[in-house]
Amino acid sequence: MPALEFETADDLRAIVTPGLRLAFRWTGDRWTHALEGGPESGRSVLAQAVESNDLSRVVSPAYQQFHSQRTPETIQAMLLGQAGPHHFSAVFTVRELPEGTDVAVDVADRCRAEVKALACTYQVLLDSSDLVSADPRKIDWNDRGRLEFSASERGSVCLSEAGRRFSLVQAVARIDQACHTQRVLYHWKWLPG
Repeated sequence: MPALEFETADDLRAIVTPGLRLAFRWTGDRWTHALEGGPESGRSVLAQAVESNDLSRVVSPAYQQFHSQRTPETIQAMLLGQAGPHHFSAVFTVRELPEGTDVAVDVADRCRAEVKALACTYQVLLDSSDLVSADPRKIDWNDRGRLEFSASERGSVCLSEAGRRFSLVQAVARIDQACHTQRVLYHWKWLPG
């Protein structure tokens, strides 16, 4: 049985593995989330979602409902939300692998209005000196372990510096204006050092 645990409190839901914690926190009107790495006694934030209220260019989807389910090998966090004409759904699937933890994310935006952009944006609390490689498919850092951020074949990832101590990354959907549902699929991997 994989070492996956589920924590819950009033404003917290978290999926915990030996090396990574995916924490969802209620912040007034939505669930936001962060990846925390390191041993359980001293976890530090590796990446956290950047929230936005821009309805024409979605930087990060808004989620108001949270549900979870466990399978023999995974724990899934299923989120739903609405912002203006956008109806968001997401599934975060956490799986413990022999080499580390994989978090697969599938986000959908159903919207009858024109969608100019759909992205999932994170502030990564590692700087450019920790960067190992970056291209439109995958970005990875090395600091007390290896953190990887990658997109599916239908999307891309991008990176920008945001100060001396952190970076911004996005998983960006390829928009199809002929369709009312836009999707972005991406992965986080944590490989302990």
